[in-house]
Amino acid sequence: GFVAESLVEGAFEQLRDELGPDAQAAIDAVEAELHDGLKTTQSVSQAGIDAFTQPGAESGADGGFDYHDVLQHIGTPLFVLDTNGDILSWNSSIENLTGVSEAEAKEMEMASMAFYPDGRRGKTLADKVLDAPETTHREYDVPKVEDEDFTLYRDTSVMADQHGNERHISFSAAPIYDGDELIAVVEMVQDRTDEANRHEAVTSLVEEVKSTMAALKNGRLDARASFDRTDGGEYVDDQLYEVVGSLNDMAEQVEGLADQVDAQAQQLATTIEQANSSAEAVEGRVAEQTDSLAQAADNIQNIGAGMEEVAATSSEVASAAKRAKTA
Repeated sequence: GFVAESLVEGAFEQLRDELGPDAQAAIDAVEAELHDGLKTTQSVSQAGIDAFTQPGAESGADGGFDYHDVLQHIGTPLFVLDTNGDILSWNSSIENLTGVSEAEAKEMEMASMAFYPDGRRGKTLADKVLDAPETTHREYDVPKVEDEDFTLYRDTSVMADQHGNERHISFSAAPIYDGDELIAVVEMVQDRTDEANRHEAVTSLVEEVKSTMAALKNGRLDARASFDRTDGGEYVDDQLYEVVGSLNDMAEQVEGLADQVDAQAQQLATTIEQANSSAEAVEGRVAEQTDSLAQAADNIQNIGAGMEEVAATSSEVASAAKRAKTA
């Protein structure tokens, strides 16, 4: 029940993150339906286990149901601690993750040593739950999952695998009771390295696109986005990676248009300069014509004065001729 509930919750949390708020109602409905189905399945399974462990039933050599064999076939890495902090079960999946066998793990001073090849010692989440089964979130500041019908804590960390490579993990732990008595704690580990690498790669790509767009906006038309798919880029979907090519194609087109506009602007500047020179030449000619007109006006005024003198003389001559005629 613990494993199934944790896996379902983790899967639907990822769906909510990826699909966004528009899909919340549909996701909640599907999750509720799946939880109901799981509860029915667990109830039926429990009935079978109870029947299997009844006196006289066919069972293992010890006359009971061997949960250890069941845990070995679960594909999720997990281990179980007893109330003394000793490892009761260390399944094959967690062996593959850590490179530490169950026999080796049981010989270790603390279970956490299997997750850190450098020999670090510290309490696993299961150890913390042993110390404070119902108050781990207050005693150790560990997030408690509130929407479960059993006590469950979940946290994240980074560990080193058997090859010394860093692995991003999330882990959950729950106390197991027999009635009111604590009898064990189970911890499940999920390797989320690919998810963490994908998030990091997508974040890097988005930042590269944003910085390139900002550069283009600020006038650096030669800016281009670059993203290396060989350095974590393999976690980026092809459709998302195509954004880089589309952005660079757009930048090429913008730069080409800018070059054309620049050439046209230069041509316009040359035309304006030529027009300015022509205007200066016209201005010079107009000034010359103005001077000529002024000089012509002066000459006309002089002619007018001379004509007035001629008219006056003609009048005197006419008077003299009249007097001569009379005489």
